[in-house]
Amino acid sequence: MPTPEQLARIKLLATSPDELAYFFDQLTSPDWLPLLRDGGLLGDSPAPNEQGDGVMFPFWPPSRYMVRIAADAPGAVADALWAARESRNPRVWWDTVDALVKMPAEHSIRFIPFIKGWVHHPWRLGLETSTAKLIHHLITDGARDPAIDLARAFACLVRPQGWPETEPWVVLDDYDYGKEVPAISRAIAAYGPAGPAALVDELEAFLAVERPEHEDGRRDDYSFIWRPAIEDHEQNWDFEREAKLVIAIRDGFEAVLTRAPGELEGVVTLLLASIWPVVRRVGLHLLVARGDQAPALVEQVLTSSDLLAEDHHRHEFYRLLATRFGLLSEDAQGRFFANVHSIADATAASAVERWADADPAKHVAWYKAMGVNVIQTFCVSCNGYSFG
Repeated sequence: MPTPEQLARIKLLATSPDELAYFFDQLTSPDWLPLLRDGGLLGDSPAPNEQGDGVMFPFWPPSRYMVRIAADAPGAVADALWAARESRNPRVWWDTVDALVKMPAEHSIRFIPFIKGWVHHPWRLGLETSTAKLIHHLITDGARDPAIDLARAFACLVRPQGWPETEPWVVLDDYDYGKEVPAISRAIAAYGPAGPAALVDELEAFLAVERPEHEDGRRDDYSFIWRPAIEDHEQNWDFEREAKLVIAIRDGFEAVLTRAPGELEGVVTLLLASIWPVVRRVGLHLLVARGDQAPALVEQVLTSSDLLAEDHHRHEFYRLLATRFGLLSEDAQGRFFANVHSIADATAASAVERWADADPAKHVAWYKAMGVNVIQTFCVSCNGYSFG
């Protein structure tokens, strides 16, 4: 056991920052921590060193030592790192999260409000990976609410409401987002639909900012452009973070249903109730593979004129139709065909009314002005005029 006499000798010998850093680098015993803390050798965490257009982030040797001993002295390490929670140095944030990963989940809870800010700070220095590990640790340790709370903040795509204007906030990098968020969603499915549903909330919050409602109250997310298919498909580019979040939501609910198939009807009903087409499309996607488990729900979906008429749903709706139409009752099939005729008639009537005064000559002139070679290009207008 270290003694006060040994501490006094360390103070006598380690008179420079480099010597003190070397001392901490060699420490592996948790027994030193109380003595170092009470003796003042932990000191304060170093602040970022901003010079001109650049900034440097000094290491804090005591925090590296505390990462090494965190599993053996979780309470003492958590208390010591808590004292440095206001540090602006991302190397301290990084060591704090790395240490928390080695401790029982109960020690992490008080740090979560700070970690939410650290991982979205421009200075985070790759903290995404460590924070993702902490989320997985919380899940494994059974800390349901903290795990979901931190996972949701981790996946956030827009500045949270009420975030202080003086505090910077940036979304995760594309690569880290696509690598970590789907894996977290699959893991958090251990807590049932509530896990991936938290990510649905974040997607909807993003869409509410990026896709304001139309004057008539409609909500379009144009997801057929940035995510043409909910399943993996060659037409999906997945460059945008929102597309990566859709993958995470899809994978999370698929993991939920693998664990608990009986949740299918509740999950799909929840998703179909969303005001956003892309969320409803995830619900349709889940029915494609698992519709045999909820035939009544499949019939309800395929006989819905609203779902059939929505262009955003087309890919998933047609996949569901192709795989499940034969399971419908004769009456349900009749209602589906009635919807098809009704929607087709309404669409044709709308097109005639909208384009009744269309001038073919002006239409051709418009294509020419765009540089279209009208000899090689076949152009069809909305009211059926065709020009070769």
